[in-house]
Amino acid sequence: MVRVEQTTCPSCGTNVPQNCVRCRDCGEFLRAEIAEHYSEIKKRPSRVIHSDVGEATNSSQSR
Repeated sequence: MVRVEQTTCPSCGTNVPQNCVRCRDCGEFLRAEIAEHYSEIKKRPSRVIHSDVGEATNSSQSR
């Protein structure tokens, strides 16, 4: 049996495997640098891709 090192969640105190990114109980990030990076990503505006459906929309409506 492989023994996995444990760490304690800084938010709720639950013991979780050391290789986890988030606590399985409260969802808090276990490493500050990952939480900061995630926060920065969430601040960025979402990319919107516009496309012209043109013919496909018109041909299906004419049937």
